[in-house]
Amino acid sequence: MQSVQLDLEMRGERLAALTKELDEMTTDGRSDADMTGLRRAKHELEMKVKDQEEELDELAGQVQLLESARLRLEMAMEQMRKENKKELAQREEEMEDTRCSAQKKVKALEAPVGERA
Repeated sequence: MQSVQLDLEMRGERLAALTKELDEMTTDGRSDADMTGLRRAKHELEMKVKDQEEELDELAGQVQLLESARLRLEMAMEQMRKENKKELAQREEEMEDTRCSAQKKVKALEAPVGERA
């Protein structure tokens, strides 16, 4: 996009130079053929500048769309991270509850065995 901007600026400078040259030739009494050629070149450059400005606008629009898509994806990714963290915490809590319950059962089963001995 920067290269398009740079090219656009260069063409604008070229257009200004041709316009200046056209003005100088008009005052210097150049031939009509020279003038016609310069006018044609000026018109072509103006059209190219216009096309490139439109292309630059389109590219800026695409950049904006891509930036919003990136932002949406980042937000979705952050939401998924939060959900995964929450699920992991729940699973760890369930595992801890299961472990505690199993330990209680083991102690309950060991108690009668310990009393017999």
